[in-house]
Amino acid sequence: MKKNKLVFTVFVVVVLLMLTSLGLYFLVDLNSHKPSIESALSNALGLHVRIKGNIGFVLFPDLHISMGDINISGRESEIASLEKIAFGLKIIPLLKGRVIVDEITIRKPEISLVRLKNGEFNVTQKTTQTTEQEENHIPPLAVNTIFLSDGDILYTDQKSGKVTEWNGVKITVKDLSTGATGKKEMTKDISFNGSVYSKHLKSHSVDLSDLTFQIHAKEGLYNIRELSSKIFSGKGKGEVTFDVSGKPPSLNIQSALSQFRLEEFLHLLSEKETMAGEVNLSLNVSMQGKGMDEMKKTMQGHISLRGENLVLKNYDIDRILNTYKDTQSIGALDIGAFFLAGPVGTAVTKGYHYEELFRQTGRGEGMMKKFVSDWNIENGVAIAEDVAIATRRNRLAVKGRLDLVKEKYEDVIVALINERGCAALTQKIYGSLNNPQFQKTTVLQSAVGSVLSLIGKGGKFLPGAQCEAFYTGSVDHPK
Repeated sequence: MKKNKLVFTVFVVVVLLMLTSLGLYFLVDLNSHKPSIESALSNALGLHVRIKGNIGFVLFPDLHISMGDINISGRESEIASLEKIAFGLKIIPLLKGRVIVDEITIRKPEISLVRLKNGEFNVTQKTTQTTEQEENHIPPLAVNTIFLSDGDILYTDQKSGKVTEWNGVKITVKDLSTGATGKKEMTKDISFNGSVYSKHLKSHSVDLSDLTFQIHAKEGLYNIRELSSKIFSGKGKGEVTFDVSGKPPSLNIQSALSQFRLEEFLHLLSEKETMAGEVNLSLNVSMQGKGMDEMKKTMQGHISLRGENLVLKNYDIDRILNTYKDTQSIGALDIGAFFLAGPVGTAVTKGYHYEELFRQTGRGEGMMKKFVSDWNIENGVAIAEDVAIATRRNRLAVKGRLDLVKEKYEDVIVALINERGCAALTQKIYGSLNNPQFQKTTVLQSAVGSVLSLIGKGGKFLPGAQCEAFYTGSVDHPK
């Protein structure tokens, strides 16, 4: 009997709530209170909010509110426009002072974020006087699910002039919570799981399509996994871990880019078409610091760039070498330019021009049958591990270091080598990365009598010649 009474009581309460919700829906028109709602939202955000569309709500079983055609503007311009936003609040926790949002749905947002020349952002709230306790307090908030669909995001840095565009953005965030740990910094006190997709992203003239990744955040540790994208007509994948829980922050990047078009990448650095072909890139680096300068000093890891049958536009290494017929003229040859004009050198020098190299060779195309560029990175210095190229008839290798912090060459030597890996010609590169200098090409004493046989004849030394191997890497001598 008591059980039946309890069921009946619950039924009555549910019916009353439904009737109340229905009555409020017809009796209360939130659109008539739109100016007050806009003012409250504007004060809360520190921005100007305007609601052009309708406002609707449902009270049962939870509070659900929807608003259409919303514009949000800041100091100078519009920050965002939303076709529609809807959210639901749990009523019982709200009565206890806890904000638990069941779901937020944002449809077709157009967002424009601007970093001003003074370093502030266009979404910075208006300054108001607050106590230290208020500044350090992060209000507890829980959101079960956030959906954002068909979004466009534009980020502009007025100081650098760089622009980043995201189009066709879809974002899903689950189990978002803040204020749970009592920590003062939002980056250390927020947790969530999410997924991101962007049909197209353009940043600094780099185009990515079908960008997608999963992200997990908890207590200052952000892990981006299952990262994939199409870039330079190749396929990229990777994982990024960013840890701000300690001091200083740390960053780890693992990525691979397979079968991307070298000419598309090099076009970012120079309009002159120098090389074409498919290459593969792998990267595994870690660093820590408050800014990029500090991070470069602590950079550790490995980077590898490899390719085969790369076409050299407008210059032929074999032809250039063949024009130097004796040891007297070889001293005028800059074999170091072959390295700098290659994929790695062009990237390091940011499109350094080699007019003299092109002038020497005239017309025609060359070929890199195999290209390997493997570097170990220690404290911001890249050390050549296996760096070499093989053309149709010759082989060149590189030793030395690239100081990424001081941006200079350290003991970088380029050598023309024979089938045993011994150097016949060497040249040292020094100076800044953007303005390399060459020492005079050196003919090694052990090879003086065999330079003519080395160039253009398969790299064979005279019988009985002794030498110390300059290169023992993975690039075989041309046959």
